[in-house]
Amino acid sequence: MDWIKKCYFYLFYKLYVWYESSTLKWWSDGKAALSISILEIMLLITSEGMLSVLFRRNLFAYVSATITIAVIIIVSNHFIFIHNDSWKPYVEKFNKLPKKRNLIGGIIVWTIVMLVFAALIFMYYLLSQVGWNK
Repeated sequence: MDWIKKCYFYLFYKLYVWYESSTLKWWSDGKAALSISILEIMLLITSEGMLSVLFRRNLFAYVSATITIAVIIIVSNHFIFIHNDSWKPYVEKFNKLPKKRNLIGGIIVWTIVMLVFAALIFMYYLLSQVGWNK
């Protein structure tokens, strides 16, 4: 379980560093937490879409559950990362990692982010092919 927590905070760290390197450095911690929430919501929508394709159910049957879970995700991530600045020790810890290890971790993180986007796009493609809205 500790390994999952480290991976979760490492994802936050990479997003935080990315936002800090941009020209708009304000509220980088909030943007990183919100980005993680958006990625999780995208995974949720992708899962629901795949279930919709698999069971031939209309995707909109899951809307109320999706909204409820999305709110829970956003609030949870706020308390995990932002509340009491719990992200700061992790950023300091990950900043001390060797450059090569940080580079490899960054490649893994950005690959996962791109796979989440690709899965969402693929799910919408599948939905268009099965004609779920007819």
